[in-house]
Amino acid sequence: MEVIYTPPWQEIGAVVKLAMEEDVDVIGVSSLATDHRIVPKLIVALREAGLAEVAVIVGGIVPDDDEAALLEAGVLSRATDGRIEFPFDAVKVEFLLRAA
Repeated sequence: MEVIYTPPWQEIGAVVKLAMEEDVDVIGVSSLATDHRIVPKLIVALREAGLAEVAVIVGGIVPDDDEAALLEAGVLSRATDGRIEFPFDAVKVEFLLRAA
């Protein structure tokens, strides 16, 4: 598996372009404040670019109150405090990452 790191605070268009160029399977977003709130827009942009199959996971500081909006938008999973939450467990996420 190859991991591609980008500088922080990338614009959505730049992330979508890189995802397309690198043929990624998973995008991980790290949220240290309110960064996770732009993830639904990222998922819409991925779908519009024909990249609906790209899984999106979110890690970092994500308030429980924001969980429903992220799930509704299509986030695969959320990782906080060393745990992977939402409807997918760590084994399934690890499998997806290994498959990438």
